[in-house]
Amino acid sequence: GAAKLLANHKDELQGTVKFLFQPAEEQGGRGGAKPMIEDGVMKDPKVDYVFGLHIDGDLNSGVFGLKGGA
Repeated sequence: GAAKLLANHKDELQGTVKFLFQPAEEQGGRGGAKPMIEDGVMKDPKVDYVFGLHIDGDLNSGVFGLKGGA
């Protein structure tokens, strides 16, 4: 999806795009963003912005939902 699209247009982009995938993000414990950040995922290369996506089974196919302040 998005990773393939951006990779196909990498020569047109400035900067670095880094894709992050959270293991067991809904399970608590050692999953999700917190342990990833503690392990240094936001470094090398440094991350300036994060755009998060999540699948929502309550939305119809082709619908994109937004939630501010998350």
